Amino acid sequence: MMKATLLRICSAILSCNMVIIKYIFVLNILVSIGLLSLAQKPLKSGLNFGAKIGATGLVSEMPYTFSETINEFDNKAGFAYSLEVSKYLSPRWEIGFEWNFSNLKGTSLKPDFSAEGVQEGIPAEIAEPVKYNNQLSGPAILFRYYFKPVTKETYFNPFVRAGIGILHFHSVLNYIDSGEIIFGTDKYGTNLNTPVFNLGTGFKTSISSGVYLVTSIDLNLVNYDLLDVMHNFDPKGNRLELMGLFAEFKVGIFFSLNQVKKGKGGTTRYSISEYMPFARWQAILMCNTVFPIRSAPSNC
Repeated sequence: MMKATLLRICSAILSCNMVIIKYIFVLNILVSIGLLSLAQKPLKSGLNFGAKIGATGLVSEMPYTFSETINEFDNKAGFAYSLEVSKYLSPRWEIGFEWNFSNLKGTSLKPDFSAEGVQEGIPAEIAEPVKYNNQLSGPAILFRYYFKPVTKETYFNPFVRAGIGILHFHSVLNYIDSGEIIFGTDKYGTNLNTPVFNLGTGFKTSISSGVYLVTSIDLNLVNYDLLDVMHNFDPKGNRLELMGLFAEFKVGIFFSLNQVKKGKGGTTRYSISEYMPFARWQAILMCNTVFPIRSAPSNC
């Protein structure tokens, strides 16, 4: 009996570590690509900072094989926000640090949970309507790749992003009518943190040289099945190994403290001429043929 228990514990630890290793491996690839891109001359130096707000919701919980989706609640939209500081690594790559908050919500008017009488704190039968409220928060590191150079002031600069972080759970399950708490991380003194891996897309909209908007859609994958505050079990009472997926849609405003680095061609703010073929020769030709000597720009 003791040997079997130890084997299950070791298997669970190994499974968790393998998932974390996969996250780190993907992040390592992104870091490597970002560092390789530094072979290009960085257009800017300095930081970008801003905040995004929007909506979030639980998509589903599912096995690692993605063979099915499990939703025991009618999931609702909740509030989400993030605070971010970032820096451009190159004209197309950006690295950032963000603090995220997502509030997942859902209800069940006719409860029928596999965790009834099995999960700690869950009664053998729940007959009244219930709701869950799961507040997720924590830091994350992200990478963005822009399809257009960030020096171009445009209304639509699409990007893809990937990141990895830690989520802290503040979870509550309670009856809708009476408000009585059935299960909660605070009620049972549970301090739950788990890794989160996210992929997303969106676009950047330039407003001025130092202000821009970001619109994004992100999918967040968690190696834990407590996003709806309920574990999932099979008919024999064995807990299912599932992962959770929730989505976010956010819009935010950002401010840039960047300054363009002067290149050989004497670039101006947000100029991309020094990154185009024969740019320096084009600049010399412009200075010698288009502008009179006395009226030529200072960078000629």
